[in-house]
Amino acid sequence: MKRVFPYFLFLLFVLYFVVAHPSHACFERNPVTSFKNPLQWGTLCIGSKNIYDFSDEKAEPIIIPVNLYLPKNIKKPVPAIIMSHGAGGIMRFHHKYKRRFLEEGFAVLMIDHFHPRGKIIDNNFIDVTAPMMISDTVAAYNILKKHPYISDEIGYIGWSKGGIGTVLLKDKKILQKFNLNENSFKFMAGIYTFCGFAFDEKNISNTPLLLISGTSDSITPAHLCKNMSDNFKNKHNTQYLELDKAHHGFDNYAFYFGAYIPWQPVITDFSKNCLIKVNNSYETTNIKGTMKLNSKKNRTAFIKKCTEKGAYAAYSSKAASDAEKALLEFIKIKFSLK
Repeated sequence: MKRVFPYFLFLLFVLYFVVAHPSHACFERNPVTSFKNPLQWGTLCIGSKNIYDFSDEKAEPIIIPVNLYLPKNIKKPVPAIIMSHGAGGIMRFHHKYKRRFLEEGFAVLMIDHFHPRGKIIDNNFIDVTAPMMISDTVAAYNILKKHPYISDEIGYIGWSKGGIGTVLLKDKKILQKFNLNENSFKFMAGIYTFCGFAFDEKNISNTPLLLISGTSDSITPAHLCKNMSDNFKNKHNTQYLELDKAHHGFDNYAFYFGAYIPWQPVITDFSKNCLIKVNNSYETTNIKGTMKLNSKKNRTAFIKKCTEKGAYAAYSSKAASDAEKALLEFIKIKFSLK
């Protein structure tokens, strides 16, 4: 026992170091503010903020890693696409999209929202919030604007949790919160993302938005995005593609054989008690205004009241192909390439 005890203490020390001091590509590094090399690419460290809720005025700064990829034989400024991952972090299928975009001549910037916040995955909707991920995306946008080989055409794509920002940035007051306007992004696209938000008609921006949902998605139900599109499309430049019988994660090979995710919270109450808005004080609340989501305690209460655990995700080659085709066509039109 005496021989085992020192090894046990060492193991505890290692576990503490890994958990309490999560390492990532930008750990204890200074953020990039300009580009000395006009063709600089690879991992960049950029400055963002840990904005738990939009009303958070005292958010701590954070350095996050992003990976910038430039197309081959680049000779002039090119359009760029910012990619925001979902609850599983950056995965193999994201790199498939990246390669496809590079083939089309677009630069790609992939954000790592989780590692700098000590997370690998984040399925609970409590630890890493949409305002944090939007802050990261805006930081990525701002650094791309300084790159000499990135044109004025920048788009924003998010999957699942990462796509919530594409929905919320249809709100003019949130754009203004981050010093953006409805022309900042040439387009936004949310792929199987959550659309259970209410907007004031006067605050809806005209930034082009494409929503892609599967009819069998139990995690981010398609009907919420369809309703949003129906409300937006005539006046607010929003398109909606519904993929028949497609589940959540339809383009993710990790779900090739389908997967039940027992810990995944899923909103099951679609009343005003559990659908969401951002009020004029920038507080995220339910539509009734009776529940705030501005702290971990409040979010935990919201999750307990409005969700049940357990969801299914599955890959579909047809849905993945149809989504990619529609997405590329949408991008080319918005980048004025068609």
